[in-house]
Amino acid sequence: MLEKFSNEQTLLITEFLQNKKYVYLTSVTKEFKEMALNWYISLKTIQSEHLAFVVCVDKESYDYLNQHGIFCVFLEGNVDSNEKGQEWIENEKKFKLRGLYLLFKTFDVDIVFSDVDIVFLKDPIKKLLREAEQGWDWVVMSDRKYLSFVGKR
Repeated sequence: MLEKFSNEQTLLITEFLQNKKYVYLTSVTKEFKEMALNWYISLKTIQSEHLAFVVCVDKESYDYLNQHGIFCVFLEGNVDSNEKGQEWIENEKKFKLRGLYLLFKTFDVDIVFSDVDIVFLKDPIKKLLREAEQGWDWVVMSDRKYLSFVGKR
């Protein structure tokens, strides 16, 4: 697993994070680069596009998002294909959380981590801050069932 961002990436990220308390983070492969653009546009609708941060695990998605002016870093993932269900499940296990892990480990910034297929209709930060006031320092929403934790849903 990648241990740290490169020196160049660290400098770019440091500059990007100046005066930011939090960022919206996602990771993407070339198969979902257009979805990443939609994700970014949805952040624009809530006036939060300046907080968008994308981790690209292939050069094609990195180049595409750079061309659209979206802040991103390239963390090589050696992903051959990410189109079939089993492929993206395996790629998600191997690569999706690397950027989150490195950002959390290296920088003092709160992170709203989301899948690339999320569309923001309103700013979730106020709700998240209310949760934090109640003593929570990690809030999760998922479309997966956690029956072992919540037996009587």
